[in-house]
Amino acid sequence: MLVSRIGPQLRLDKLVRPKVSHSPISSIIEKLQVQRLTEEVRQLQIANQSASSPWHYLATLTPAMVGIAAILTFGLGWAKQRADSSRQRCLDRQQRESENVRDFDSKFAAAISNLGSDSLSLQASAASVLALFLNVRYRDFWHHIIKVTSANLRLSRDPVIRDLLIDVLGRAVRRSSISTPLKEDAVDVSGAHLQGINMTGASLPDILTANGTDFTLSRLDSCNLWKSDMREANLARASLRHANIGQSRFDRAELVHAVLDGARASSASLREVDGRYAMFKGASLQSVHFEGSDLRGARFDGANLADCYFYGAKLDRGALESIRRAENWRKAHFDPATIRELLEVGSG
Repeated sequence: MLVSRIGPQLRLDKLVRPKVSHSPISSIIEKLQVQRLTEEVRQLQIANQSASSPWHYLATLTPAMVGIAAILTFGLGWAKQRADSSRQRCLDRQQRESENVRDFDSKFAAAISNLGSDSLSLQASAASVLALFLNVRYRDFWHHIIKVTSANLRLSRDPVIRDLLIDVLGRAVRRSSISTPLKEDAVDVSGAHLQGINMTGASLPDILTANGTDFTLSRLDSCNLWKSDMREANLARASLRHANIGQSRFDRAELVHAVLDGARASSASLREVDGRYAMFKGASLQSVHFEGSDLRGARFDGANLADCYFYGAKLDRGALESIRRAENWRKAHFDPATIRELLEVGSG
């Protein structure tokens, strides 16, 4: 047992101890070498103990942990800053909206009051102020503009005031259709005087009521008027090129010289209309009802007349010749006398 405990030290002594010399200098050198090697062994033992200690790994990971902590601190600060910025933007937006509402309420109330004034100058100023509300910042209130102008255009107005209101209404309808299409708010302009209004491209599907409305010389090109109620409306010389009037009702309307080239009018009702010299070139007229209508001088070149009804309609030779140049005219419905005239026109 004694040998095993001191064995390593003895072997080390044998390893480092030089040959025996009886010189004093050799003895000193030997001692120094033993001390140096002993110190090196001690340092190695300390290093081994340090390497095997968990604190050594912790010390090694310390720089990485410091970096991670810095990243987390930066990330948390950035997230907080972003949340605060978003919250502030939300508060600013709510404040702007509140200011817009207050601004709109005060100015709009004044404009409505002035429209009812007996002074033409105040009425003109009010109509001009309404035009200012067509700015995009007031887009949430455009349906109010439409309702107010529509109501005022039912009344007898000075031509200057009427033209101003017509311009405002046309712009309001067009802008509302483009930015936030009108879907639920009904637009009733029945009996209104809208001569020359420009509603090009407006989208008013299933919400427009215009019974007896005056649309003389108006521009309704490419409008979506699907399922509109426009009975007895005056559309003389109006332009409805490529408009969608499918399933709409135009009964007893005036369409003299109106242009409906390329219009989509499937299943529309145009009974008893005054359609003299109206243009339906290239229009989709499937299942359209023209019963009792005056279509003398009307043109149907290239139109699709499949299942179209012409019972009791007035058709002169020019209209009959045009019908023969239409598509599917043989699938349309005519009085027997009209069929004979169509055949005669073809044979002639």
